[in-house]
Amino acid sequence: MQTWSSPLVVAVMAAAIAGMGNAAVALINGVQQRQIESEKQEADLIREAVMGRSPEAAAAKLEFLLETGLVRSPERTQQINAYLGDRERLNKALVDACAKYPALCG
Repeated sequence: MQTWSSPLVVAVMAAAIAGMGNAAVALINGVQQRQIESEKQEADLIREAVMGRSPEAAAAKLEFLLETGLVRSPERTQQINAYLGDRERLNKALVDACAKYPALCG
């Protein structure tokens, strides 16, 4: 008797393989979705920290986000730290731009 060539056995094996493939795809999608949501949350927190605030207030909020660990992305952390380090230079550039183009600063 040839059990491995039976159409029922082949169908059951194909269904099992398809089920495992679907489970793997669902797992990968879930991991990626959580990562996307985490990145989106960080971006929203950063945007809220800087919108409509003075550079000093924005810098204080950004420092808070870093100190509390709400921003965990190494790349974003590095960029925020670079901004905070260059804050004096950027503030001077902002003041100069406002003096040169008053319409920019309202």
